[in-house]
Amino acid sequence: MLLALIFRGVAFEFRFRDVEQSHLLGSCFGYGSAIATFAQGVVAGRLYPRLSGRGPAFVGGSFDCFTPFSLFTGLALLSGYGLLGAGWLI
Repeated sequence: MLLALIFRGVAFEFRFRDVEQSHLLGSCFGYGSAIATFAQGVVAGRLYPRLSGRGPAFVGGSFDCFTPFSLFTGLALLSGYGLLGAGWLI
């Protein structure tokens, strides 16, 4: 998520400075925003059911956050933000 936010910020800054590449950098800004939103949904979907742990220590691997529920939550948040943006445009 952090890398997507950095990518998004760099694309936003350089979009107005490089007029010839503004279309490409605008697309990069959109992709960075979509990846950051999806990552936010995956994290929220993994924290909701419960973290696997024993006492104060976490028991699990690096990819334990990718469950079917968390991936669905990421897609749902992505579509929810799209619906919110469409509502503001209307």
